[in-house]
Amino acid sequence: MARGRPSGRAGADDRPRGASARPRRFGARHARCAAGPLAVVYTQVATEAIADIPVNPPLEVSLEDWERGWTSLAECTFLALAGDEVVGCAGLMLDPDRPDRAEHSLTAVRRPWRGRGVAKALKQATIAWAGENGIRELYTWTQRGNEPMRRLNERLGYVVRNWCTSVRGPVSLR
Repeated sequence: MARGRPSGRAGADDRPRGASARPRRFGARHARCAAGPLAVVYTQVATEAIADIPVNPPLEVSLEDWERGWTSLAECTFLALAGDEVVGCAGLMLDPDRPDRAEHSLTAVRRPWRGRGVAKALKQATIAWAGENGIRELYTWTQRGNEPMRRLNERLGYVVRNWCTSVRGPVSLR
């Protein structure tokens, strides 16, 4: 887990290299369209990114779970667009125990767009939104094996606070 304080804004110099993909706020009018953009984001971006999360067993996230939990707060969910194509998404989930904290939900970028600054622009957009809306602490979970996101989080000021290790195997109950 890593945490950091929200600060800064995504600016013109933070656009992805070689692309015009910039984060756009994912407004409430979109979130109400059950068969609309959320389904497109899930199909085109999230399923690919979720499949690439280095966990065993692999994560399984349905469209319903995606809509209910991962993108439940439309005002702090952002999309990266290249023309009309959705190439990335990121958002925050407010901490139910502490209104001044939020967790980064999935920061997802389509494979052909990775390494071009899209994730950075999206993360900066969520950090800026948090700072403008009274969020004082952000946290995230980044798995070993996802080194590009870990490096990005560190460059944005996040620090490792806890390590979690999962162990699987038979247990003797004697």
